[in-house]
Formats: sequence, structure tokens, C-alpha cells
Amino acid sequence: MFHKNLFKTLFILSIFLLWFIVNISSADVQNIKMTYCENVGKSILDDSKLVTVAPWWESEICLNFSSSEDVPVNVTYGFAEWFLNDRGTQLCNVNIDEPNTFNSLFSNDNGNIRTISLQPWEDKTIKEKIFVPLGMSGMIYGCMLHKIEAPEWDSMFTIVAMIKRHLNIFVWWDADISKWVELLKSPWDKLSSNNKLWVRLTPDGRATLSFLVKNAGNISQNIQVAWNIYNALWFEKTFETAWVLVWPWQETEIQSESFILPSYKWFFSISMDMTATPSFSFNTDGLDPAILEPTTISQIWKLFIFSWIWVIAWAFVLIVVVLILRPLFKKHKQA
Repeated sequence: MFHKNLFKTLFILSIFLLWFIVNISSADVQNIKMTYCENVGKSILDDSKLVTVAPWWESEICLNFSSSEDVPVNVTYGFAEWFLNDRGTQLCNVNIDEPNTFNSLFSNDNGNIRTISLQPWEDKTIKEKIFVPLGMSGMIYGCMLHKIEAPEWDSMFTIVAMIKRHLNIFVWWDADISKWVELLKSPWDKLSSNNKLWVRLTPDGRATLSFLVKNAGNISQNIQVAWNIYNALWFEKTFETAWVLVWPWQETEIQSESFILPSYKWFFSISMDMTATPSFSFNTDGLDPAILEPTTISQIWKLFIFSWIWVIAWAFVLIVVVLILRPLFKKHKQA
């Protein structure tokens, strides 16, 4: 009976302890707010921000931290580099204490110390200067993070919450904007007049066309491809891919839907029109209109896909020709 009551008591204490920690953490996250100064008082989700700057010209961002806690709270913020996951989503390096290239673009008047103490119901405004050296251009992707350290509770608990935001910098003059898209060599294994085409075949006779695209410019591109594959025997297949967003300097594979080839296969002609439309995440009113225009790449090539049907057909034709010409050879020998 004693062990049963002890187990029940420990279980209730564990549930209470978990509830206590969760509620403390939740309260800290909700009661400490960070927003950009221009958004104070507005109902705006500012978890993603783009700042446009010119190289060698100092710019700044203004941060506002506010507390509705009844106790003092320490807030540490910083700037970190980013990376892409397998789905192409921008993620943040959560270690804001280690030096990194993105962090080096920022400075403040407090000796670059980025830990502040917020008293109960206090607001603080922090200004960070941005200085991008010459030679850098295009989009610089990064993150701004801040962590909230709640006060110690009875010297037992310290709750820490990390809040992440995307903070990207676009460095530009008109002359620095590049929207160069190119097709890359593919690991093609079919006889084609263009080594940028990749054809995959399945045992059930289906085919998929694809090629590699590289965004070699410094602006994201929305890419769409219109395909047409046909031959002299009235086979034709036309289709269009969905728009794909390709980040600057990123390589991606554009792939068609699978389709059934005629069993005789042989020679095919393929035409492709690729449209790359620049994707700007800032106001483009002052840009040269030519920069906003989409880029189109059009290509036509021949494709050979082997089939035993043609080997058998040509062998049959050859046998027929030999049988037809054989009497002529015999007459020639007799003469």
C-alpha cells in the first residue's frame, strides 16, 4: 500500500512539475516581444525581412524589444548564417555565439554586445548598422535570432527560449543585378544531339525527360518549361511543368511527367521552351524595366531510342531483298 501511494504521489508531482515548466516557458515567450521599429503597434508577422543596401554605404535596422513580465529578463540576440534543407527551405544556424560571415556585416554602438536586460514592462530600442564591402552583390541570406533567459525560480530552473527570423540582405546597384540562367550537362545515356537532355526509361515503356538548370545570377528565378516530343509517324506528346523557384547559384532538376513511348521507339524530335522570370522580394519601381523581363531559352534536338523491333524489321527487309536478288545473281553466274 505504501509503494502504491508513493508511486501515485511521484506521478502527481511529475505532472505538476511538467505543467509548471511549460507554463513558465510559455509565459516568457509570449511576454517578451521583438519586432522591427517600423512595425511597432502593427499586427504584422515580421518573421521574415529583406533589407536593401548599396555596397560601401552604411545602412541600419532598428529593433524593438518589449517585456510584459513582472520580473527582469535577459535577452540575447545575434545574426547567423543559413542553409537549405533537402526541400529547398531556408533554415537557420542556431548558434549565435560563434563568429560567422553574416554576423560580421552588423555592428552597434555598444561594442557589439548583444545581451540586454529588460526590466518589468520596459521597452528598449536597438539600432544595428549594416555595412557591406565592395565586391559583394546580390542576395545575402541570413537569420536573426534572439533567446530569452527567464530568471531562476528558487535556484532550480532557468528557462531558455530561442526565436528565429529570416533576415536577408540584398546588395544592389542596377549594374550588379544578374539574371543568368544556364543548362548544365546531364548524365545522359541515350543517343542525343544535345548532352543537356536526360531520358529515363522504365521496363514498362514509360519515359521521363529532364535536364539540370543552374541559376548563375544573383536573383531568384521562377522557371517553367514547355516540352514537345514527336516523330515522323504521327506520335506527339506535349506538356508543361509547374513553376519552380530556383534560388541564386542553385542547381535544380526540371523533370517532365512520365509518358508512354510507342513500342517501335527509334528517332524522335524534341523542342523545349524554358521561361525564367526574375523573382524580386523588394520594391522594383526604380529598376531598369529590362531587368524585370523574363529570359527564354529555346532548343530543338534529335533523340534516338533503341528498339529490337527495328532490328527485326531491318533483318526481315534484308532477307526479302536477298531472296529477290538471289535469282538475278544465279542468272548472272550462268551467263
